[in-house]
Amino acid sequence: MTFVHCNHLSDEELDLIAAAGGTVSLGIQCEMNSRGIGPIPLFRLLERGMRLSLSGDTETKCTGDMFTQMRMLWAFYRSQLTQMGLERAATMPVMTLRDILGYATLDGAHAVGMGDEIGSLTPGKRADITLIDRNAMNFAPMQDPVASLVLAAHEGNVHDVLVGGEFVKRDGRMVHLNPAELVSRARESQHDLLERASRNRSNGAAQ
Repeated sequence: MTFVHCNHLSDEELDLIAAAGGTVSLGIQCEMNSRGIGPIPLFRLLERGMRLSLSGDTETKCTGDMFTQMRMLWAFYRSQLTQMGLERAATMPVMTLRDILGYATLDGAHAVGMGDEIGSLTPGKRADITLIDRNAMNFAPMQDPVASLVLAAHEGNVHDVLVGGEFVKRDGRMVHLNPAELVSRARESQHDLLERASRNRSNGAAQ
């Protein structure tokens, strides 16, 4: 089982999840962007050696892409160490950029019960592959690919995507989808929802 957020869980409850081999998914951007959600339990999870994954949560106020989630998690981790001060920070569990890339890939696959099928380039797994344009200006000149992905990458850097060996994005373009049509349909849906909400408010005021 994968538990999301876990902000208000006690140490005993986290111990139970860890002992059972459960995982925790942090919707880090939304957790930082929500009032009253509680303290983010990152260090308590790391202290127990728990497998983490990342999630986008509520896309009306937070992005759903993994690049942002990775970057936000690193920023949160570093900011917390800074607030602790050097002496206490030195006793905290270490989290690396490579760890964070793992949370967004292999550990994410494990969290949804598909660790044997996706999440890494391994013989026998599906060919689910994301290819990044390493020559993009925001990477240049690239020295550490992992650091560049976690700290600088965005959706526009995704050049190709294969799912099960089939291209769904190629040369920077979606293969089976028309983005302009999707945006148009989304605007129509938005307009309809806002119109219905306005009517409901008017009817409520009239009553």
